[in-house]
Amino acid sequence: MGGRFDRMQDWLSKQQLPRGFDMMKDPEWVASFVKGMMESAMSGNPSAGLSGLQETAEQEGKDREFQAAISSVEAKWSESREYLVLKLPMNGDPDWDTLRVMAKEDKLKLEGLPGRKPQVLKLPSPILPRSTRAVLRGGVLRIRMKKKQASRFIEISVEEGTD
Repeated sequence: MGGRFDRMQDWLSKQQLPRGFDMMKDPEWVASFVKGMMESAMSGNPSAGLSGLQETAEQEGKDREFQAAISSVEAKWSESREYLVLKLPMNGDPDWDTLRVMAKEDKLKLEGLPGRKPQVLKLPSPILPRSTRAVLRGGVLRIRMKKKQASRFIEISVEEGTD
């Protein structure tokens, strides 16, 4: 069974999927989707497992919005499971007195960039602002932001009480 799955995974990694289907290359999303479909099949509600598709479409919209924002500052970004990384070439020497990088859970604010107006970038994923690190090396400002992990339901015990 493992061989078939490995072959399928290899085949899928080489496919040019239509726009909106790239999430199928993410094993976590596929596992979540299959789990949701199984739960919906057992519950008798056939549409219950399809919520992952809508969440993915919303995330794609955020990604496009972020791409448009960073193109206005000629930056490159990458995203891993744990981090968002923004690399911003500095066109000229920065003024260390005015250069500022400020982070919020959903936004990044850049001020004092040589020849640029202050920029506010809406991030595609929530981050932990206090874990953000910015390093200027070789004329490139590299900002690494740790993603905030999605919160999960926590089971709360129910006690019998007297009123």
